[in-house]
Amino acid sequence: MAEQYPRFHHELGLGSEPKTREAILYISSNAGFGQTRLNKALWYADFQAFERRGTSITGQEYQHLQYGPALRQMPPILRRMQNAGEIGFEDVDEFEEQRPVPSRPWQRNYLSDEDVSYLEEAIKIVSPMSAKEASEWAHGFPGWRETEQGETIDYEWVFWSDEPLTEDEIAYGLELEPAI
Repeated sequence: MAEQYPRFHHELGLGSEPKTREAILYISSNAGFGQTRLNKALWYADFQAFERRGTSITGQEYQHLQYGPALRQMPPILRRMQNAGEIGFEDVDEFEEQRPVPSRPWQRNYLSDEDVSYLEEAIKIVSPMSAKEASEWAHGFPGWRETEQGETIDYEWVFWSDEPLTEDEIAYGLELEPAI
């Protein structure tokens, strides 16, 4: 019988839509990203926050899509933001995507300083990339590589590494063996 593990935190609900909206506004206000790079920046910030502090920024679920990890609720959230007058869209030259353009400033009361630092880090990493480069970069993430189209990418994939263990890591593991 397979051992049962607890389900991951993002499966407990849809996350925080207000925080997600503010994160979208923050990124869109500070970087002229189309939706592909917006998704990659949000994914990176959320997964780095989860790795370092044990909780993501948005609490949202990500899925495997052709161009890399993407927020499962991104299309309906962007529609609701547009209907509420929080964002508009403009076509990205030479691409078949649109760029969200904020109609209002992001609100600090939803994002902590730590949240903002993860978003800033993601913007710095994704900014020099084209949408295609950002997609290719995200395709290197084990959580994307090991899932199929439409499947959920669990946050815990941030702890997976393809790198071989170092001699020090092997020695440490052998020290722990009697305790296991």
